[in-house]
Amino acid sequence: MKSGEVYLPSSKFGTKAIVILVIEVLTIVPLLAIAYSYAINFMPVIYLNFVTCAAFGVALGFLSFPVVKYGHIVGYRNELLCLITIWFFAMIFQWSAFMAIVIKTSYSEIEEVSFTSSFFYYLLHPVTLVQDMYDVSLYGLWSIGSITVKDFGLWAVWIIEAIIIFIAMWQANKKWSIFPYSHVENNWFPENKLPRKMPLHRGFGSFLNGLKDNNMEAFTGIAYSNIDSREFTEVVIYATRNDTNAYLAFYNQQLKTGKDGKKEEEYKRASDFYCITPEQKDILINHFS
Repeated sequence: MKSGEVYLPSSKFGTKAIVILVIEVLTIVPLLAIAYSYAINFMPVIYLNFVTCAAFGVALGFLSFPVVKYGHIVGYRNELLCLITIWFFAMIFQWSAFMAIVIKTSYSEIEEVSFTSSFFYYLLHPVTLVQDMYDVSLYGLWSIGSITVKDFGLWAVWIIEAIIIFIAMWQANKKWSIFPYSHVENNWFPENKLPRKMPLHRGFGSFLNGLKDNNMEAFTGIAYSNIDSREFTEVVIYATRNDTNAYLAFYNQQLKTGKDGKKEEEYKRASDFYCITPEQKDILINHFS
C-alpha cells in the first residue's frame, strides 16, 4: 500500500473462530435464550418485554467479540456473518424455550410436563415448532387492555422482537474486525496512543496530503494541544516490529452537551486507518511522544 491510502481489511476467517463460535452456540446462547424466554413469559409488566428484548440482544452482541478478536475474523462482512449465526441459533433456542414454557404452564395441571424434554423436542422438530407457534397465535397469550394480541398481531410482535434483538446485537458488538490486522504476524496490530496531542481537528485533508507527498511538516508544524484541554485530537499508531506495514488513525475528544445540560466528553475514532511508511511512523512517534 502507498502512504496515505486507506486500510482495507482482507477477508480472513480462522478455524479457531469456528471453534469459539460453536462453543458459544452450544453453551452460552441457549442459556441466555432460556433465561430470556422465562423473563418475557412471566414479566409482570408486559410493556417491559421490549426492554428485556433489547438487553438480550446486547448480551448476544457481546458474544461476537471473543469470536472476532481471538478467532481472528478480519473484515466486517465476516463479523456480520458471525452476528447473524449467533442471532439465528438464539432465535431457535428462544422460540423452542418459549413454546416449552407455554406447554408446561398449559398442561401441568393435567399431567407432568418436562420443560427439558419439550425444549429438546422443539429443537429437533422445527416444523412442529412453527406449527405450534401458529396454533398459539390463533388464541393469543396476553392482552393489551381488553384486546387480546393474536393472529397477525402476535406474529408481528415476534418478528419485531427478533429485529430488535439483531439491532441491539449490531449496536453492542465491538466491531473489532475493522481494525488493522497483520497477516505477517497473524494477529491484530497493537494500538499505540501517542501522549502528546494536537488541537481538535475535524478535517484531516492536509495531513493526508502530507503523508502522500511525504511532507511531515503538516504534523510537526502545528502546536501541541494544551495539556489541560478537554478537547483534542489524538494520534494513534498501529505497528509491529516484524511487519513493514503500519497505520495511523486520528481520535477526537470533544465536549457535547448532555441531557442535563452539562458538558460531557465524547471520545471516538474520527478517521479511517491510513497507511504510513516506517520513516513516517518514526517521525510521528518522535514528535508526539
